[in-house]
Amino acid sequence: MKKKIRILIFFLILVILIILFLILKNVKKETFDDIIFFKLFSQSNSINENLKQNQYIINFKGDKQIYTKVNLIETVDLKKLVKEKIQPGTKGEFEIVLKSNKDIYYKMEFESLNNKPENLNFSIKGQKEKYKTLEELTNSLQGNLTKKESKTINIEWNWEYQKGNNSDIQDTKDGIKLKEYNFLIHAIGNEI
Repeated sequence: MKKKIRILIFFLILVILIILFLILKNVKKETFDDIIFFKLFSQSNSINENLKQNQYIINFKGDKQIYTKVNLIETVDLKKLVKEKIQPGTKGEFEIVLKSNKDIYYKMEFESLNNKPENLNFSIKGQKEKYKTLEELTNSLQGNLTKKESKTINIEWNWEYQKGNNSDIQDTKDGIKLKEYNFLIHAIGNEI
């Protein structure tokens, strides 16, 4: 009887040690993977530090042109997302946070990397004016920035749904060919 209890205790201890070993091995692997990811992420783009999915931070360091690539699917309102695609009826927003180590005059420009759906509109949060393209926003996204302040610009987008028969036909064409909409944000800073 004592021999059976010893064998049972031995196997229980062995099982516990194996479980602990597997848990520790997994924790170390995840920690190592996190360190590798952080190093790669911080080296790949020190200018654009994405703090959250839809926020793009641009740090001006003197006279420079800075750009960052944005995929609109990363900025979508998840409640409106359908099948991981941007479609009529989806909307979202993203923030551009500007910081500088000097007083500068900044100007923001956008460059579409593929065709935008025709009924996709943009606006600056808090303003009523709608823009048919990101490029039209350029004149509204410029001004002075001091080294002591940061400026947050909120851009909202909306692919309007069922605006009329012609719009429905266009939405269908755009929805079939569009998987994602990518664009570049160009930030130009000139020291004052």
